[in-house]
Amino acid sequence: MRQYPKNRYVQGTYKRECDRCGFDFLRNELHKEADTNAIVCSDCLDDYDPQKHLKKRIREKPFRRD
Repeated sequence: MRQYPKNRYVQGTYKRECDRCGFDFLRNELHKEADTNAIVCSDCLDDYDPQKHLKKRIREKPFRRD
């Protein structure tokens, strides 16, 4: 991430609070979560969990016991 000076105005940045912890951050320090669309800070950001996005396995033939 690009580092900006703390005491200067940078166009396009503004203060926003983290949706999870409630602390104030600059907008360029926050991230948008893919699952919940929440805007969160780096500490609150959940890692991508591939188990949430598993596809159902479809069988070609129904399972039968004889």
